[in-house]
Amino acid sequence: MGLATIPNAQVSQATSAATVHSAQGRDFSSYQHPVTSGDLQSLSFAYTRASDWSQYPNMHVDVNAQRNWAEMKSFGLHRGAYWYFYPQLDPVAQARFFFNTVKSFGLLNGDMLVCDMEELPNVDLNRATKTFMGELDSLCQASNIFAITMVYTNHNVGQHLTSCTKWPLWFAWPNSTAPPASLISPWKDWTVWQWGEVGGVDADAFNGTSTDMNAWVVNQSGPAPEGPYRHVADGTRSLYGICKNRHESMDEVIATTLGATEISTEHLDEFNSYIRRLMPSGMVYYTKTP
Repeated sequence: MGLATIPNAQVSQATSAATVHSAQGRDFSSYQHPVTSGDLQSLSFAYTRASDWSQYPNMHVDVNAQRNWAEMKSFGLHRGAYWYFYPQLDPVAQARFFFNTVKSFGLLNGDMLVCDMEELPNVDLNRATKTFMGELDSLCQASNIFAITMVYTNHNVGQHLTSCTKWPLWFAWPNSTAPPASLISPWKDWTVWQWGEVGGVDADAFNGTSTDMNAWVVNQSGPAPEGPYRHVADGTRSLYGICKNRHESMDEVIATTLGATEISTEHLDEFNSYIRRLMPSGMVYYTKTP
């Protein structure tokens, strides 16, 4: 995955003149250094590559995958892993290797498992991808894990995946404007859009705000995944306003934030100072519920 850079951190909806502040994400692999907390600042979600095909056709695991997976959880992000899929190879074997790899890392309800479908060999792409995704779903069900299974693709490949639209779409489209319906067909809408690069790392946007993404994860994954839930203030509300809007007590939000982060007394005093003042844009807080 490698796309052009755009400076805009907002999603301009192709179907509307309105511009919305979207939940932002990144996707990492061994092409970058292992993920640190500094790489995850101001993000709502992140993905890591699970596959390593350097000894094709033998399957191996990306050397950074396990560490990245743990770091994303530690930082409180929604997280996902993706498998670069070769449709000319056994799709069931690939799905099993992928699932067992991520399961060994610690696969939880609400985590995302993605088929990265970019190849155009002379095989039935639609059938191979559907078989891979069906096997992935079966493995999750058999393990009683409510993971979210998705398809990553682009227009050239995605147009052939006519039987795969029941799975949420992560769409590659390096542009400052969200992909139009004509590009994402046969899907009706996209869930995640890979819009470019930031600092040499692929950058993504969710089709909605961070609150929308929290709700989507809960809806897609059955039982709510284990909290705490990380939020980023948008600069328009005080701590009191945030808690009132969420129907949560300030004591709960403060306690959850304290429990999820290492915060000094000085920073706690600063955090409490925003009870009535606007919490600065980009300031992180945690809650027990999405």
